[in-house]
Amino acid sequence: MDDHDPDGRLASALLRLAIDAHADTAQRILDLDERFDDAASAAEVSLAKARKGGLGAQFFSVWVDPAVFDGAGAWPRARRLVDAVLAEVRRSPGRLALARTGAEVRAAAARGAFAVLFGVEGAHALGADGEDLGTRLARLEELAADGVRYLSPTWSNSNDFAGSSGDAGRARGLSAGGEVLVARCAELGILVDVSHVSDPTFDDLYAWASSTGRPLIASHSSARALANHPRNLTDAQLRAIADSGGVASVNFCPAFLDERFRAEVTAATATAEARTAQEEARRRHPDPGRAALFAWQARAAFARAVPAPGVSRLVDHVVHMIDVAGADHVGLGSDFDGIAAVPAGLEDVSALPRLAEGLASRGLTGSVIDRVFSGNWLRVLDEA
Repeated sequence: MDDHDPDGRLASALLRLAIDAHADTAQRILDLDERFDDAASAAEVSLAKARKGGLGAQFFSVWVDPAVFDGAGAWPRARRLVDAVLAEVRRSPGRLALARTGAEVRAAAARGAFAVLFGVEGAHALGADGEDLGTRLARLEELAADGVRYLSPTWSNSNDFAGSSGDAGRARGLSAGGEVLVARCAELGILVDVSHVSDPTFDDLYAWASSTGRPLIASHSSARALANHPRNLTDAQLRAIADSGGVASVNFCPAFLDERFRAEVTAATATAEARTAQEEARRRHPDPGRAALFAWQARAAFARAVPAPGVSRLVDHVVHMIDVAGADHVGLGSDFDGIAAVPAGLEDVSALPRLAEGLASRGLTGSVIDRVFSGNWLRVLDEA
């Protein structure tokens, strides 16, 4: 990097513009009091690492841990996460810019600013099951006004809007309340994210998208044909997302890329030693958000001791998704700062050029790689 260009603007101009549809960096900003523009940040997504890797826009996930902030605690937690990231934007008006559209992302990149976007990971963040629907929809409107551009009806926990792929609700689809929720999303210009929903919920959402002309997006899911995990997308689902005009963003998490790795990590993190490390980390911190984050980091230490697949395995998933959905409907959704392990050689966003090189080595043209890295998301943001 040029010593006279501390923000990396000259370097980033030579790199491929990338948009990452999902990272959990907001938790670090809130719970660890980290600054996004701190050059020494240990986060996998930071301004310095983004400049180095060509990342020009990031969707910050608004994720509420239902095991820590359940019921009435969910909405205040969601509000604090959004406010923490917005505070970072206000602190650095020349470096960070809130964006809602593809045009605004392009404009930010043109003036050397990093574009900040939001997505909500699970509608349980709007409030407890059984709480007044109007109240929860009003909170959704509040988030839309703050810049939220997508919402997933579920995280790994089912709720009274829909069934999730991550628990016993995986046989459930979209509820009547869920139908109201996604209709309001459409009115507010909020995209509907299918990354955590059950297969029946996906089918219901695709029927809704087909009847309304709305695109579906997957913010961070890989290909189920290559790694049979319910969080991944089947080929039929990939084709459905393409048919809706949306975009499926590949998840970088090695556990969603490789079944053998997932089995090894599951075993490594289930040991008594791993459980003890998590509990000790949790006890050291009275703040519940910080305690949960440090406990997660303790678990991640055991996961990262398992040799992870490299960039080539991630490339396998991107290529498969392109083969099935088409080059106009695949994007990037790293899940950085929220995954227990990372691909070897792609430890943070500064290494994104290695993914571009891997795709080029498989014969993908520069035009296709540009669409995967940013063009497809720019289109969907402008059209939604």
